[in-house]
Amino acid sequence: MLSFLQSKDPVLWSQRARRTTIKRSRYIPRWVKKKVWQRDGGRCVFVGSDGTRCGERNFLQIDHIVPWAQGGISNDPENLRLLCSTHNRFRARTESSKQAPQLSV
Repeated sequence: MLSFLQSKDPVLWSQRARRTTIKRSRYIPRWVKKKVWQRDGGRCVFVGSDGTRCGERNFLQIDHIVPWAQGGISNDPENLRLLCSTHNRFRARTESSKQAPQLSV
């Protein structure tokens, strides 16, 4: 009976909610995905060096502008964008080569 009453206590629920909001997660809420999809028009937003936009509508992935591993968040649409799988891999390769330490032999 006591555990039932404790589970209904609003103070305990607010403490639980605070704990879960502090924890970072890779999970992207549905409302954020929908907002990113609408903003980007359901197309890849990669812009090439010649200034043309890719515009691919298939194999789309949600990409973090500030990578999650570097402190980027998943619940802010401003940190996310749609990229096709090709451009997402391209970005990952170019970003990782910029951050990789240069080894001298």
